[in-house]
Amino acid sequence: MNNKIKTAALVYSRSDSTRLPRKAFLPFGNTNLISYVLERAIHLNVDEIILATTDRACDDEYLSILKNEKFIGIKIFRGSCDNVVKRTLEALNENKIDRFCRINGDCPFFPYNHINNYIHNMDYEFINNIRERTFPYGISIEILNTKFYKHNSNNVDKNFQEHVTQHLYNREKFVLEKCLLLDEINKGYSENIDRYVIDTSQDYNFWTDKIITDSLKPDKIFL
Repeated sequence: MNNKIKTAALVYSRSDSTRLPRKAFLPFGNTNLISYVLERAIHLNVDEIILATTDRACDDEYLSILKNEKFIGIKIFRGSCDNVVKRTLEALNENKIDRFCRINGDCPFFPYNHINNYIHNMDYEFINNIRERTFPYGISIEILNTKFYKHNSNNVDKNFQEHVTQHLYNREKFVLEKCLLLDEINKGYSENIDRYVIDTSQDYNFWTDKIITDSLKPDKIFL
C-alpha cells in the first residue's frame, strides 16, 4: 500500500486583471510574467505543479504557455472565475492532492527555498507567514493539508470566495492550535522595497527595469 503524501503547488492566474490587464502575458525578463513564475515553481520540491485558472475563453492562452518544453509535466486546472475556493477544492480533488502550497501568478519572487523547507512538515495543518504581516507584499508562504482545507472551506461566505485562504484567518481556534506562523523569516527582507508583487503598472515598470539592470533570473533569487 502506497502511503506517500502527494504534494502540489497551485499557481493561480487569470488574464483579466483590472489594474493591469493581461499582466500574466506581459514581457518579463527574457520571457513573460506567468512563465517566469512557472520557471521558479519548477524549483519547488513538490510532486505536481498545477496552473489553476478559469474556464473562460479569455484564459485559453495559458494552454499555449504550457506547450513550452520547459513546462512539460505542469498541469492545468480550469474552474470557477469568481469562486476561487471552489476552484481550489476541485483542483485538489481531481488531482488527489494531500498537501499543497499556494503560489500567486503575479508574485514572481515567491520564496521557493523557504517553501521547500516546510512543504513536507506534517506537524502543522497550516503553515504561513501571513497572519501577522511583517514582510513585503509578494513574499507569501501558505502551505496546507488538503483535509484541513476541505474541512474548513464548507459554505464559505461569498465575500471570501474570490480568495484562496482569506476565510481561514478568521477562525482563531485552529489558527492558534494547528498553524505555524513563520514570522522569523520575514526579518531579512530589504526595507527599501515593500512590494515584490506585479499588481499595477508602477510595480511592473519598477521590476522590469530591475530585472534588466540586476539580471534577476528565476533560479538565482533566494528571497
